[in-house]
Amino acid sequence: MKSLVSTAPPTACAHPILWVPAVNSAFYTSFGLMIPMGIGFLTSPAGATLEVAVSNRLAGVIVIWLAAILLRHNMRLIKERDRAVTRLQASGAAAERAGDARRSGLSDWMQRVVGSSVRFTTRGSS
Repeated sequence: MKSLVSTAPPTACAHPILWVPAVNSAFYTSFGLMIPMGIGFLTSPAGATLEVAVSNRLAGVIVIWLAAILLRHNMRLIKERDRAVTRLQASGAAAERAGDARRSGLSDWMQRVVGSSVRFTTRGSS
C-alpha cells in the first residue's frame, strides 16, 4: 500500500493555497492555521489527559500568533525602510541636479571673468 505522501503531487504539500503579500498576511495565515489545529484537537485519539492536550494546543496557538505579530512588525519596518530609501534617492537626485547647475554656473562665470584675462602660452615660445 502506497503512503499518502508518495502519491500526492509534489506541489500539494509545498504550494500555499492562499498567499496575500500584504502587511496583514501573517495574520491571515495564522487564522488559517487555527482551523486545522482545532480539527486536530477534536479528532486526536485519546491518550493524554485533557489538560495536557489543551496546554499543548494552547502553546502552539501562542507560538503561531507571536510569530504572526513579529512578522507583521517586520513587514511594516521593511515597507517603512523602502519608503525612506525611495525618498532618500529622490532627494539625492535633486541635490545632484542642483550641484550640477551650480557647477555649470560657476564654470560659465569663470569663463567670462577669468578666461578673458588669462593668456595661455606654450612651452618654448616667448
